[in-house]
Amino acid sequence: MFLHLHGSITKMLREHIILNVDGLRELDRSLSDLLLLQHRTICDAICARRPEEARTAMQAHIDYLRSKLSDDAGPD
Repeated sequence: MFLHLHGSITKMLREHIILNVDGLRELDRSLSDLLLLQHRTICDAICARRPEEARTAMQAHIDYLRSKLSDDAGPD
């Protein structure tokens, strides 16, 4: 049961990530390159076992996406 639940949640997360990234790409084509660079920076820090650098890079990535998504959402 746990594996089924985990698989369902993972599938849902992937679908939402794809939808959000595709929406951002439509707004700004250069965004894809920037997101890839952010992901590489995070991965490089993790692989090099530099947790503080990875944490900082991940927080910067989350902050960037949060600001882009809220800017693009427009007024309520």
